[in-house]
Amino acid sequence: MALLDIRNVSRTYGEEDTVTPALRDVFFTVEEGEFLAIMGPSGSGKSTLLHILGFLDRPTSGSYLFTGKSIGDLDDEALARLRNEQVGFVFQMFHLLPRVAVLNNVVLPLVYAGVPAIERERRARESLTVVGMTHRLNHVPSQLSGGERQRVAIARAIVNAPRLILADEPTGNLDAASGQMVLETLERLHAQGHTIILVTHETTLANHAERIVRLHDGRIVSDERRERRNVHAHFSK
Repeated sequence: MALLDIRNVSRTYGEEDTVTPALRDVFFTVEEGEFLAIMGPSGSGKSTLLHILGFLDRPTSGSYLFTGKSIGDLDDEALARLRNEQVGFVFQMFHLLPRVAVLNNVVLPLVYAGVPAIERERRARESLTVVGMTHRLNHVPSQLSGGERQRVAIARAIVNAPRLILADEPTGNLDAASGQMVLETLERLHAQGHTIILVTHETTLANHAERIVRLHDGRIVSDERRERRNVHAHFSK
């Protein structure tokens, strides 16, 4: 059974004569443990697809099955719960709370999930260990480099042990060295068994994935599987 099963999904915006199609009959599956890149130019539908995959938006037509179950009949509260428990988001702009220390930024999803305080801290520290950021626990985001902030954002994304990690242009605001470190972090998570979907318009980023899906004008125009990479789990702090 696929982790994600997208069947003839379309998404339009507007009404009547102002309807704008963002996705057109998109059909694909993602297996547990895949590292998939979604590519395409601006306006191709990448962000719309990402929002649907992460339960931030709903298709206008078609169906989306997550772990074999349709999300079509779920209300907003059920979708929010599913999103918090099963999906970790990594965004280009980090979205860290500016006046909150690193540890407490990572703890936040566990607060929403109702996890007890002692367990929250243990899991947050564990996630920060995974991304090599335990030396910055008490720093606020303004005291971190861009690459460090993104690694904290990744720690927050994985703290709930999600089935799916969605990364939207995660190196877009980083220099080359910091971007490489973030990509190495994602590769290590993939090597540990995480399912990762990376949205990007850059070929160099997409080449880190084992599969590349290309969108154009809201349609999938190619779906290329690549040879699995040898991943070296090495970090620099």
